[in-house]
Amino acid sequence: MKPLSFVLTMIVVAVVLWTTPVVAQDATSRTGAELLERCGESPGRPQTSSGAQMDYPMASYNFGWCMGLVQATVDWNELPDVTLSRRVCPPPASTLSQWVRVVHRYLQDHPERLHEPDVLLAMMALRETFPCSP
Repeated sequence: MKPLSFVLTMIVVAVVLWTTPVVAQDATSRTGAELLERCGESPGRPQTSSGAQMDYPMASYNFGWCMGLVQATVDWNELPDVTLSRRVCPPPASTLSQWVRVVHRYLQDHPERLHEPDVLLAMMALRETFPCSP
């Protein structure tokens, strides 16, 4: 009986994987301009930074994507090889929402840099706002 349940489980897994769409994006194509748009959308306010209307699911997806990138940027600091000069030190009571606002404001204030990679700009924004003291 167990071999049959294993086979059925494997068939279900194969069908799910086969029918699940895969979305791939070239990491080098993500710029500050895209991050500005994504971080400017919030699920409660489905508009892009330019004021264009956006449907609720897309706004939720984009804002979640932005939050994930910002959280990963802060989490990167936990790696043992990151030197103090390259770290970000947000206050312990600060929140992810505050970090997203910091990044969004930085992108708005530096339109000349929007062609640069999104992760670099997020790190620059957070490092400028939350520098680490030696």
